[in-house]
Amino acid sequence: MKKINWVEQLIHRSQDGVTAQTVAAELNLDRSTASRYLNELVKNKKARKIIGRPVRYISATGMENQGSPSPAHPPSRTPVSRESLSFPSLIGVDQSLQTILEEALAALFYPPNGLPIMLTGETGTGKSYLAKTLYQIAISDRRMEPDAPFIAFNCAEYAQNPELLMAQLFGVKKGAYTGAQADKESLVEKADGGILFLDEIHRLPPSGQEMLFYLMDQGTYRRLGETGAARRVNIRMVAATTESPQKALLPTLYRRFSVKLTLPPLRKRGPQERERLLQFFLDEEARKMHVPLRMAPECRTVLLRYDCPGNIGQLKSDVQIACARAFLRHLNHPNEDEIVIRFEDLPHNLREHKRVSQTVKPLLSGKERPKDLSENPFPNIYDECRRRKEALLGQNASPTEIDQEMQEIVSQYILSLLESAERNEKQFIPDNRELELKLAEILHRSVQELNIPVSSTQLTALNLHIQSYLKRSGSSSRMSSLPPANPKAVYKEIAQKIADDLEQGLGISLPDHEIDLISLFLTAHKGRKSPKQRLIATVCLTGEGSAVSLEDWLKENLPKSDQDVAVKSVQIDPMSRRSLMLEYLKEEFDLIAVVGTVPPDLDDVYYLPVWELYQPHGFQRLVERLNETRPVPVGKDGEPKLSWQQIPDLILQGLLETVVHYNPRRFVEIINKEMSTFRQVFQWDPERELGCWMHLGVYTDRLLKTQLDAGRKQEEPARPIEGTHPPSTQIFVWKKLLQQLEGIFHLEYPTGTAEELARLSSAAPDGTV
Repeated sequence: MKKINWVEQLIHRSQDGVTAQTVAAELNLDRSTASRYLNELVKNKKARKIIGRPVRYISATGMENQGSPSPAHPPSRTPVSRESLSFPSLIGVDQSLQTILEEALAALFYPPNGLPIMLTGETGTGKSYLAKTLYQIAISDRRMEPDAPFIAFNCAEYAQNPELLMAQLFGVKKGAYTGAQADKESLVEKADGGILFLDEIHRLPPSGQEMLFYLMDQGTYRRLGETGAARRVNIRMVAATTESPQKALLPTLYRRFSVKLTLPPLRKRGPQERERLLQFFLDEEARKMHVPLRMAPECRTVLLRYDCPGNIGQLKSDVQIACARAFLRHLNHPNEDEIVIRFEDLPHNLREHKRVSQTVKPLLSGKERPKDLSENPFPNIYDECRRRKEALLGQNASPTEIDQEMQEIVSQYILSLLESAERNEKQFIPDNRELELKLAEILHRSVQELNIPVSSTQLTALNLHIQSYLKRSGSSSRMSSLPPANPKAVYKEIAQKIADDLEQGLGISLPDHEIDLISLFLTAHKGRKSPKQRLIATVCLTGEGSAVSLEDWLKENLPKSDQDVAVKSVQIDPMSRRSLMLEYLKEEFDLIAVVGTVPPDLDDVYYLPVWELYQPHGFQRLVERLNETRPVPVGKDGEPKLSWQQIPDLILQGLLETVVHYNPRRFVEIINKEMSTFRQVFQWDPERELGCWMHLGVYTDRLLKTQLDAGRKQEEPARPIEGTHPPSTQIFVWKKLLQQLEGIFHLEYPTGTAEELARLSSAAPDGTV
């Protein structure tokens, strides 16, 4: 018999269908070969393919005998009485939910009892709604009996009492445990002939997951305490979880769910779907009130644009709160023929988004400008530049000094722009999103064409400034202008090119003083003094107040030798863990550490958790970091002294030029892990530390040469340095390190080497201990 015939027989024998992987394992085939045979059977109409994860194959003959259409092609339904089904998850059936609903229906109608379905997604995405909708459609299309039950059970409700959870789900036999006074019917029994929906299935204990697997696999179960014949039921299984099912469920149970579908969060569903959801909820509340309901435009805009982490569930709740407040006001004015939802009816967190009501505006349109358009949340850069320049001229400052001061002012201005943007990140949406995006596109393209080094934070700040300028120029307030500036020709030329691009792309014509200011934006970072000031950033997700408190604590507890370190609290986005301000600070300062409750999404940044900071060893980590990053001091001869950060590279550089019998990179890798311990024990200065490590490196190479030379006597240690016996702690750290090196490089240090190194490490420059 040909192998393809064996595959066909295997499909006939399997009630739930087969996958390429199961066929390959059963017939000892490659998975690709099994897949080829299966697809050939589909092509010859001897099998049918079921779309899902994984793809399953069933017998075409078996389905015809059962008189059911192919699950891969859901049965044609009358245009769903979707309007009559009050489930918001149906909104989007022709958009974001189309594929999900099709696959779910294919699984639900799969003969004889459907395929188990796993729904995943964030809280509030509509998993329960979708499960109930599937049930309604099945009843409507006569795929299930009209009186077929839909039993929903949230496993989280009994998660703290696993025994009670199991009793609810599988039932109890009288006397099974203390308090079981009578037989108790299970939810599984009640769902017989219908759908059992288990929400938050990951809260089911392992023993319950095993029983559920047996139920899904065999169609049988026993009540708790039963030992007789198993009970048989005919149910369709739908489960849901907000966790990763692959991690939260037993592997056997996870694999039993043939179809796994993820519902998109509200932020990933288009604006049309959100508008339809909002209107659906409003219509639903209006039906309850029996009074016409209307919403003020600014309220609608807020509800359509605000961040909604609770997804559909939170949107519905926020609408209900607003409706309840509006209805209460209506009760005091019964003569009004309609209820109007006003801005003050919205929940408090939404009222914080008031500025969102100003977002949907035509590009650069002078019409429908918000009343507070002239308000500028940023400092007046023009007045500040004018004031400082006049003061410097009065002090007979040189043009170079004035230029440096202007650059410093612009740097502070950039900082304030980013601070304002981040402080209002949740409630502030630019007055014109389209304008913001076009500005960003033009600015990015301009700097790329000109091939100039401009950071993303500088571009963001410049974008914000231009929007602010457009607000002021469109208002009736008097415009200030920048005092005459003398930017370098190259940056003036670049700024002029950016201005030309803005005029060509958006019709924005910038005056000369604005072009001068753009040139200062581009040169602000060039005038930075070297070295950069060290800075520690504090970040928290629980609110800016927590970060500020942490900032104050650090300022009070920094060592006296590190008073040059600035400390600044920064807000970060809880979802992306990113911050424009943090990126800017990294460019402008020597960002030596970030301390907070969550690590930011920023490369090459030293992070210290706040809970660890308050522990003795955690604060010691911070002290070590401060020691490592302390600026290089200047010696009496005016030359920079050695810093700890330079030591590993200098050791490697020196050993690469001198040693020949081992890999210097491996040597430096080993000792680099121990450096902080040695610094604590010996209180080295950088020069002494470098000398000790170089001594050990060269000595190790010489020792290896001697021990590898079979014709020569093993080298004895050098003459010990006279003096008192070193403390045992100092000898111990050296012994520990030498043991590591012996294991790595396969050598043996002579007796007394650790003591000699300990004396050398503690010796003064003149050789005394």
